[in-house]
Amino acid sequence: MIFRVEFNCNDARRVRPQRMEEMMNAAIDLHRVVPAWQALQSTLPLAHIETEADYALTTALLNTLLDTVRDDREHPLYSLVSVVGDLIEAYEIDHEPL
Repeated sequence: MIFRVEFNCNDARRVRPQRMEEMMNAAIDLHRVVPAWQALQSTLPLAHIETEADYALTTALLNTLLDTVRDDREHPLYSLVSVVGDLIEAYEIDHEPL
């Protein structure tokens, strides 16, 4: 099964301009994505944060990534730091008192 993915301008804030056009025209083959996602999840606990335990696990993952990646924008895991940080931020916005 292949789905076409379209991005709007709000999605573009973290994508390099030269890659945006390629991504806007990309087709995603879910038959390839599913096993890749399952392999990633069996290696790395990456999912939406639902509980305090998930939050603790994801925070520990972020700290481990930061220890390795630091501020090296060229590191292959640099964008993963951002993704994990976004998951934590979304949870904190929904669960932390103002």
